[in-house]
Amino acid sequence: MIKNNFEKYFLDNKIPISPDVNPVKTLTDEATVALWNMDLLPSDAVSTENGTILTNSERYPLIIDPQL
Repeated sequence: MIKNNFEKYFLDNKIPISPDVNPVKTLTDEATVALWNMDLLPSDAVSTENGTILTNSERYPLIIDPQL
């Protein structure tokens, strides 16, 4: 979604962006991610992205874990 929509829109409209677009780094910090890992959230990228979505949502997001 970031590469196909967000980044493409910015490039097509000549809006300057940094070469390393990473919304997780924008919405959270390393200390918060470290706390999640200490609370036994796995340290993989999907879990970190899900934690970011949960902590930045105004409503209750629906997140389905395919790994159970």
